[in-house]
Amino acid sequence: METDNSTGMDLILNYKRQILRGLFAFAALVLVSCNDEEREPFYTDSELLISSYVSQKPQYDEFYKLLELSGMKPTLDAFGTYTCFAPNNEAFKNYYAEAGISSLSDLSENEVKKLAWNHVIGDQVVTSFKFPYGVLKDTTAYGNRITTEIGAQGGLDDVTVNKIAKIVIRDIEVANGVIHEVDHLLLPNPKSVYEHLRDDSRYKIFAEALEKTGFSDTLSTIYVPNEVSGGAIRVKFTILAEPDELLAKQGINSFEDLKAKYAKDNKLTDSKNGLNKYMAYHCIKGLYYTNNFITQNYENFSDDLMSVSVDGQAFKLNEEVKDETETYNTFVLAHSNVVARNGVVHEVEKHMPVFSPKPKEYLWTPLMDPYIASLPEVAAGQNVDIKVQMPTCKWWTTLGFIRFRQGVKFNVGMKGHPFWAKFLIPKLVKGKYKIIAKIHGGNLEKRAAAQPYIDGKKLGGVLLIPKPMDYELGAVNFKTNSTHEVMFKSVRTGGFPLINIRFVPIEE
Repeated sequence: METDNSTGMDLILNYKRQILRGLFAFAALVLVSCNDEEREPFYTDSELLISSYVSQKPQYDEFYKLLELSGMKPTLDAFGTYTCFAPNNEAFKNYYAEAGISSLSDLSENEVKKLAWNHVIGDQVVTSFKFPYGVLKDTTAYGNRITTEIGAQGGLDDVTVNKIAKIVIRDIEVANGVIHEVDHLLLPNPKSVYEHLRDDSRYKIFAEALEKTGFSDTLSTIYVPNEVSGGAIRVKFTILAEPDELLAKQGINSFEDLKAKYAKDNKLTDSKNGLNKYMAYHCIKGLYYTNNFITQNYENFSDDLMSVSVDGQAFKLNEEVKDETETYNTFVLAHSNVVARNGVVHEVEKHMPVFSPKPKEYLWTPLMDPYIASLPEVAAGQNVDIKVQMPTCKWWTTLGFIRFRQGVKFNVGMKGHPFWAKFLIPKLVKGKYKIIAKIHGGNLEKRAAAQPYIDGKKLGGVLLIPKPMDYELGAVNFKTNSTHEVMFKSVRTGGFPLINIRFVPIEE
């Protein structure tokens, strides 16, 4: 089984998936609860279902053929909830020319299915009023991401999808969802983040540096074995790229110039090498589109973290104030949110050397564990009993399993069964922090009492949980940028439903 390991804020914000039921079980699809203000659709045909509507509009003749050939037509002619990006005939004509084919019949059965699935989001109506400048919360039926950009002048009448397709007609409301007509097919990017940069002439120096420092192999990886449950997990990277024209402003006109600026020796694959550190700093672990970033520090391949501050649509990377003068980097949005098969590529506005940020508040949730995130029951908000050790969560209880409840909280205990649970926290910037655990309370007699630990040492006193609240565990002073382990060990048995752990910097 392949699972999509998206470890960014889309997981933190509880994006819900569920298995779609219908005549054609075509994928595991994402369910997100959105409460946007009700708005009037541009076009309405509440009597027709998607396939029927498309069949009656000549401008979608080719798309209707695609639905028939892929087997998706019956699904979209059944009641349910879907968002459909429908390419018009002109879009197919251009696609045939670009692909060197004459019609859909020139494609294999598998290629036809992938193409159709990549134009439908299941179990969710995504109107234009929900379009972000960034990535949609829902994946397509094929499991790919869709990005949207709203024009500065045209607003919702100027929306670009996946950097290439313009929405011609938006918000066509039908009985089982909504249709957006687009002027270009939404083709899955078959390239990894490294392959995308390698094949883009704007990033020749940056791509060569990734190759010479040894990161190209890692950034070309699509799947890794799921050691917990078997199968594979899709890996995700976020790359902050510097184009050749930006490097030229620093007097860097070739890879040799970049090497001369940062490397003191030729051991370019050594993590202590200056050029290796520089390139590692541009590779963030996890998947973050611009609308996924929050104000916090982000772990990358280097020992230092990258600072991000977000204020609406304003992004400040590695913000610093000296002598009352503020400096920071930011994204070049026109060249950011580029979807790749194993992540996303952003372009930065300024040259970005390694930076040592100050501590920022960090929020950890169980959904950051790739195994937990991959479970369909968790994504659907259902309870699931977990009987295996996970990559970032180790546990023991005489009960023989721990329960993940409602897609948001770990229950690592039960009355009559002692337990301990250890959680691996991603790398934090060195400094002083308060550690706060959010725990769902309840009947005090049925709740556990537990002793918290940080990196093997007791943290504060025994926790009693009379009600749902944030419990301050204690304060710590981390001496280095490093990962940490938080453990809870039962003193009295009972339920211990953990929701999240926050690390709040203590200002000196």
